[in-house]
Amino acid sequence: MSNFANLMSTAAKSVSDLLGSLCYYITEEGEIIEATIIVKRNQIVRDDFGMIAGYQCTASILKSELCEVNNQETFTDTETGIEWRVIMITKQTSAKFYVDIIEVGNGRL
Repeated sequence: MSNFANLMSTAAKSVSDLLGSLCYYITEEGEIIEATIIVKRNQIVRDDFGMIAGYQCTASILKSELCEVNNQETFTDTETGIEWRVIMITKQTSAKFYVDIIEVGNGRL
């Protein structure tokens, strides 16, 4: 890995640590993985004409913490107890998964 790639990986981890929350991610196989996930609520969705079509929740997950993300898997924020479900992967980079999510539970751990 190049020095630049190492630097970017370190920067991505630092940003996730600052902005993200520790979550328990549950895979399709039932494996529970601790991961720091950044959840963004109420992201504006615009139609082809630039009009607001609605709002969505999104999340970003470091690939260094989760090597694979699949639709319908869930994660729970350990601080708030909110459970989220992955609806679809919208983008992948060399460092992160970006996913659309929905809230499926609001209980305490």
